[in-house]
This record gives sequence, C-alpha cells and structure tokens, in this order.
Amino acid sequence: MLRGLDPAAAEVTLSHILARARDAHMPTLLAGMVAAPNYGEDYKRRFDAIYPELAQKYEVTLYPFFLEGVAGDRSLDLGDGLHPNRAGVERIVEGILPSVEAVLAKAKR
Repeated sequence: MLRGLDPAAAEVTLSHILARARDAHMPTLLAGMVAAPNYGEDYKRRFDAIYPELAQKYEVTLYPFFLEGVAGDRSLDLGDGLHPNRAGVERIVEGILPSVEAVLAKAKR
C-alpha cells in the first residue's frame, strides 16, 4: 500500500499464503491494514476490503488494523514518521495479543 501498488496484487499474494496455511491445517491470524487516505477513495475502498474478504474466504481470525491505536499518533512513531517506536510497538502488542492468544489456543487443539 505504501508504494501505491494495485490492491489486487496484494490480494493475490495474501490469498496464496492463506491457501497454503489452510492446506497445512494451520490456525492463522490475518493482521489487517488500511490504506492511507492520500491514494484516493477508490484505492482506499479496494485496499481496505482485502483483509475482511480474505479472512472470510479462508475462515481465519482477522485483527482488522495492525496499527490500531498507533497510526496517526506521532508520539508513537520513530523519527521517520512511519514506523512505531518502542511505545508504539507496546501498544500494537497490547491490542493484538488477545487475537494471537485465541489463535494459539486453536493450534493446541
């Protein structure tokens, strides 16, 4: 998304990965992303639909937005303004951990 590549290419790649995980009977967590608004509404609509659609198609757990609570909060970014700093990573872990634990519990069955 950050390079403005066609969302269909990301969907194909993720679909291949999810199919292989399904075929291997691996419980899977799909950590989603949302498009930045600067690519326009059409791009955002197409990109943002990828993760929920794939989660449903492959029946995997979806964590809708990997950067939930971090994106847009400059105090949680490194100097590059793009990647999370230590506090940002801690917030990501705090948010996604229940989903990770749920998928790990499935894997133990």
